Amino acid sequence: MGVVGFVGGQQVLGKMPSATGSCPRVRLMLREPFSTATRALPSATATRHTMCWQEREGSDLTLAHCWVHVRHKFVEAEPHYPEAGEILDRIGQLYAIEAEAKRASPEERLARLAALRAEQSRLVVDEIRTWLMTQRALPRSALGKAIAYTSGLWPGLVRFLADPKIPLDTNSVERALRGVAVGRKNHYGSRSERGTRVAALFYSLIESAKLCGVEPRAYLGEATLRAVRNPGAATLARDLKLPRS
Repeated sequence: MGVVGFVGGQQVLGKMPSATGSCPRVRLMLREPFSTATRALPSATATRHTMCWQEREGSDLTLAHCWVHVRHKFVEAEPHYPEAGEILDRIGQLYAIEAEAKRASPEERLARLAALRAEQSRLVVDEIRTWLMTQRALPRSALGKAIAYTSGLWPGLVRFLADPKIPLDTNSVERALRGVAVGRKNHYGSRSERGTRVAALFYSLIESAKLCGVEPRAYLGEATLRAVRNPGAATLARDLKLPRS
């Protein structure tokens, strides 16, 4: 799982053609109109924070869900249901484990995170699952809705345990989409299918450059020059990333 894309504020993970290199991740911005997306992904249902679909047979795309959105649901329920604090504490434990991995060197961080998730995070997740299954709450209550929301997204919520490259939340996703939201009133070209595809292409290139620590304008300029000099050449942002000294 190396490609990270975004649909409805959630992460879409797919296989990278090559997992080698200093910057294995690519940010893929899916900017198709909603009607087109529902045709391509037939079992789609949308809410404010998520868009899920039944994974198609043979597809290498997988959906990973956000623990921050889960936390928000229980924060809303806690004033009337103090027991929701138990879940908030356990989600806090997940983030504490993630923070511990950041103390490792960049070269060792991914392996350290994988080990911590296997040894510690999995136990916390199991405790959360047990708590969800043993609670009794009215379906339309704040607590009942929080439990139903979390249970419905469970397969995507636990995907981070299998891949250390999957973050716990979509905070970086939403920051990346902020530019889209701020500028969309001026993006009249995106109202056509062709304009949407062009926008998706450039958002993907720009956000991938940011992930790799490469200045986007410089990357686009250099990639264009290389393509002109050598027609058909494709330059990834990671190809311009300077090696660590």
